[in-house]
Amino acid sequence: MKSINDSRMPEYQKARARGLIERGIVPLCDALYEAGAYPLSSCDGHPWSPTWLSWVLSYIIPNKPVRPFVLFSCSFAYAKAYNTELNADRNLNYHWHLFSYIHPKSDELVWVIEPNSVKLSLGNVEPLKLKSDISQLAAIATRINDVTPKEKT
Repeated sequence: MKSINDSRMPEYQKARARGLIERGIVPLCDALYEAGAYPLSSCDGHPWSPTWLSWVLSYIIPNKPVRPFVLFSCSFAYAKAYNTELNADRNLNYHWHLFSYIHPKSDELVWVIEPNSVKLSLGNVEPLKLKSDISQLAAIATRINDVTPKEKT
């Protein structure tokens, strides 16, 4: 699938080089990109790492919700294979899901990987477990890279 034609979205490699992809979600975005999917938007959820500042902020804003995600375009076959692997994976600490919608600018089908976890929505996050999940989600993207036929662009 060709990338969605939207002049406001820089090409992935340029966005990555310019530091526009948040550090916590880079492994998943890179794995999707290498597998032939095209990351369009992402967020690492901004979990607080255990520092003195996070300790102070936790008193000001207790239980900050965390919602990392990656919005991407890919073939239906790739999304189906990813979803199958995602639902079968028992190594994830939080519950994640893949869903689709029609992109409002291009009328193309796009996909979102995000957590569907009450713990994260209530701000009950363990940064190391979240980092582990992002790595596991990236591993899923890499695993199905070679077994999913790519669409010709």
